[in-house]
Amino acid sequence: MLLPIKKELTITPDEMLSLLEARCNGNMSTLTPEIIHEILQPYTKFALDVPEFMELGEEIEKEFAILQGKPLEIMKKFLDYMEKINNILKPYKPCKEGCAYCCSIPVHISNLEVVLIEEYLKINKITKYKKIIKSIDVFMKNKNDSIFGDKYVGKKCPFLENNICNIYNVRPYACRKYITFENDNDKCKKKEKNISLFVSDLIQQSYENIIKYWIAKVDMTKINYVPLDDIREYFEEI
Repeated sequence: MLLPIKKELTITPDEMLSLLEARCNGNMSTLTPEIIHEILQPYTKFALDVPEFMELGEEIEKEFAILQGKPLEIMKKFLDYMEKINNILKPYKPCKEGCAYCCSIPVHISNLEVVLIEEYLKINKITKYKKIIKSIDVFMKNKNDSIFGDKYVGKKCPFLENNICNIYNVRPYACRKYITFENDNDKCKKKEKNISLFVSDLIQQSYENIIKYWIAKVDMTKINYVPLDDIREYFEEI
C-alpha cells in the first residue's frame, strides 16, 4: 500500500510572503510555479498523512514531556507506544516475520534497555545468553573515531535465531524504529544506504529524554558500566 504523505511548510504565511516579494522585487506577477517551488523547497518537509499516527504522536509527546517514577517502567511504556506505531504503519511496510536483514546492522541501545532484556531472559528462563561485563575504562580504551557500530555491519544480532528474534517482545527502541517504507525488502537485503526509513524527531526526543532522566537519577560516579553501546557489546550467545 502506498504511504500517505503530505507536504508541510516550516515557515509562517507572512514569512513565505516576504520571501516571495524579496525574490520578485515586489512584482508577484513574475513568479512562476517553478520559481515558487525553488524558493519554498528548503522550507518544505514531508510528513505522514496517517491520522492514527498523528494522534498517537501527540499522545506520546504529552506522556513523556514530564517524567516521573521508575525509569525502567517509563521505558517499558515508551516501547509499548513504539509497538502501537509499528502496528499503525504495518500496512505501509514490507517488514514481516522471517525477514531479518535489519538484524545485521548496528543496534545502539542504552543500559536501561539492557536491564529490560536481562529481566525478560530471567523471567522466561532463557539461559543461552550471557551479559558481557565491560567497564567504562575498557570501553574508553577500545573506543575509536569510527562511525558508531560500523564494525557490526553484516554481523547478526546475538538474539537472532533462524531469522527469528528471541527477545522480540522487549527488543530495543533502535529495532522498533527501524521501519522501511520501500515496496519490498530488496534494498534491505543489499544494505543500501538510500532506503526510505521512518523518522520522527518528536519520538526520538522522547527516547532521549527518558535516557537523560535515567542518567540523572543514577550516580554515575559510583558505577562502572557503559551507559550506551551496541547490543553485541552487552550480550553474547553461550
